[in-house]
Amino acid sequence: MIVLTGAPGAGKSTVARQLADRLLPSVHLHCDDFWHYIRQGRIAPYLREAHQQNQTVIDALAHAALTYAALGPGARQHPLPAPKSHQISGVSGRPAPC
Repeated sequence: MIVLTGAPGAGKSTVARQLADRLLPSVHLHCDDFWHYIRQGRIAPYLREAHQQNQTVIDALAHAALTYAALGPGARQHPLPAPKSHQISGVSGRPAPC
């Protein structure tokens, strides 16, 4: 598993797409998308009161990664192994960098 972190606009998504296009097997989960799935009542993820929301989003992201990983390395689709959700950083009121 490769996790890219950095400042906004640093090119993480571009690098992630390029890596996913070159590695086999590969899956690219764009974690910003997971925050945007909340359509109504979203709390800005950097606010203290967003902690429960952020935990839920990180858990959903981890679950998606684990679901892909369950396919196994010999599957026809291309999964990446993923950590258990408690191993993902950034759930203390602020989102994990994506």
